[in-house]
Amino acid sequence: SPAIIKIIVTSAPEAPAIEGAEGCVNSDIPLTTGAANVVWYSAKEDVEPAYTGSLIFPVFKTPGEHEVFAAVHQNGCESERIAVPVVVKEFNSDNMFIPNVITPNNDSKNDSWELPDSNLENCAGKFQKVMVYNRFGKVVFTSNDVKFNWAGDVPSGVYFYTMFFDASKFEGSISVFKGSE
Repeated sequence: SPAIIKIIVTSAPEAPAIEGAEGCVNSDIPLTTGAANVVWYSAKEDVEPAYTGSLIFPVFKTPGEHEVFAAVHQNGCESERIAVPVVVKEFNSDNMFIPNVITPNNDSKNDSWELPDSNLENCAGKFQKVMVYNRFGKVVFTSNDVKFNWAGDVPSGVYFYTMFFDASKFEGSISVFKGSE
């Protein structure tokens, strides 16, 4: 008697919905989707996935526009691979504005020294610490808080700072003018 073979045909899973991402060279760039059983490929034609899971953190070593490809793998079937755009930036210190003059005279203009919010989103890495020195190298101010606010409680003159981030260090000078000194 002939054998009966039962064939079950299932449709391919639906491709995951994933938005692109933006990040910095040599930094983890989070890519996420709410879908389960996601596989990620470095190139569309790759046979083996580079990552698995609904949340990955690829690292790119060059700036520019990149793509990774994602698909849902379920019941032995794989969805269409979709391209996920990733924009990778390289740190450019020209975009980093650090004020260099304060006039602590209580006129509400440049009364203290702080890092503007626009500088927080950069590829220098996470803020670590700022130190301000007098001309003899003595530390006159230090803070581990990215929202630091130095009141310039020193005599008028030129002071020097070092600002540390994960991936960079900035050094410069800041002039303190009090007007009546």
